[in-house]
Amino acid sequence: MSAIAAVAPPRPGATTPAAPAALDDVVVAGVSMRRLVEVCGTPCVHSGEALGIRDGADGCGALVIVAVTAVLAGPGGERVVCVDGHLDGVDARWAEARVLGRPVGGRSVARIVAAAPTSGTAAVALPDDLAVGDLVVVPCGGSPALHDVRLGGRPVGTERLGGRGAGERRVPPRRRRRH
Repeated sequence: MSAIAAVAPPRPGATTPAAPAALDDVVVAGVSMRRLVEVCGTPCVHSGEALGIRDGADGCGALVIVAVTAVLAGPGGERVVCVDGHLDGVDARWAEARVLGRPVGGRSVARIVAAAPTSGTAAVALPDDLAVGDLVVVPCGGSPALHDVRLGGRPVGTERLGGRGAGERRVPPRRRRRH
């Protein structure tokens, strides 16, 4: 069974069962993944170990949410999707990855790339109309930390547009105290 499932809530007084819903949000232990992204930015990690979502040895220990930074045409016409998280070092469950706000149908295989085209890749079924800014939720085994998925440099597909680029901020120099 998938760690992430889209289910429409039953309507009061309805005689027919509700249709499957588009996966607009994922709520784990009362925490909305969309709200988590609003507060923390991407990539972000929601650990479920303390919340009881881990199901034995092969269960989901955490959810990693990454944003799409570019959708490119690779060699041979394949789709290459660049994301803002480094998922090579975590036990990502790609078969259960979902894009928030998209129905489960209408998917084709794409290659996920994090950091740079030379880094590790994974083939995963994603919606055909995937666009920059879409959020991909990836269940992971174990307990990945945020530093495991953060990129050191600028993600592929983020150009420097007027001022500082993605992930850059100006930090003022430390001043020496005079005694």
